[in-house]
Amino acid sequence: MRIPKPQRGLFIALSVAIVSLLLFAACEGPRGSRGVAGDPGQPGSPGSPGNPGDPGAPGAAAAPGAPGKPGLPGVPGAQGPEGSQGPAGEGGVSPEAVIVVDDKTLYLDSVVVWGSGFKALEAVSVFVNYDDVYQPLLGWETADEGGAFVLRTDASGLNAIAQAADAFVALEVVSIKADGSKGSKASTPVKIEKSQPAAAAAPPEVDTTIVAGEITDSGLVSGVASEGSTVVVLAAGFKAGERVTVAVLGADGKTVGLLGANQAANDGGAVMFEREIKVGPGVYTLEAFGDQGSIATAPLWVTGKP
Repeated sequence: MRIPKPQRGLFIALSVAIVSLLLFAACEGPRGSRGVAGDPGQPGSPGSPGNPGDPGAPGAAAAPGAPGKPGLPGVPGAQGPEGSQGPAGEGGVSPEAVIVVDDKTLYLDSVVVWGSGFKALEAVSVFVNYDDVYQPLLGWETADEGGAFVLRTDASGLNAIAQAADAFVALEVVSIKADGSKGSKASTPVKIEKSQPAAAAAPPEVDTTIVAGEITDSGLVSGVASEGSTVVVLAAGFKAGERVTVAVLGADGKTVGLLGANQAANDGGAVMFEREIKVGPGVYTLEAFGDQGSIATAPLWVTGKP
């Protein structure tokens, strides 16, 4: 029996397949339209994260911007409830309270102390503060509605003052204090004397007068002189050695001439001038005044030339 070789059968089968394929391709018709797209598939699972990269280089610093405009203030909130009142404090001290003694000298027999800056109608005690322990009272007063007062009293008869009067006078300066019933306080330094010296007697007043006129054959005609004549002025009551000037004043009060200037009065305060009158006819005022304050006036009627 003869057995066929396998290689030959395989070659024949391969040839038949190639021929069939060529025949199928030659008989293929036109391409049909595209079909509807199918549904997308579900997304796949995310992959594992990768390793972080290296940090980038820092950017350049930018210049700060200009500040913005301030906003409008908000509406104030409602006032909260009033808190509870705290405990009463100690009595206050008026920062304006002051006391003054004339010429910084306090005379015990005629005490005069002025005060101001105290509280209205405050009762004020005034005393000598000898050493913060011994403080004899000089007196007390009530301040007025404006906080002012004046204390006038004779304290020399008070036992506490009289017993220490010599010690007070021996001190160069003593503190006088004032304490108010409403907490005001004030003080001032003074020199204390027992009594006020007697006032010096005023010198008697001297009546300073002048008389002026023309001297005629019958004597001095007071208050009258003719135009261009020589006028005599007699003045009295000035101080010894006082320099006196006599001016002629017109109707408007202005000086229109002089009848003497800077002449010293004698020891009795008298002085005399003699000079030609150089004003026209009219009524004038002669004013004699000294360099120490004395003054006197007199009228002068100047008539026309005789």
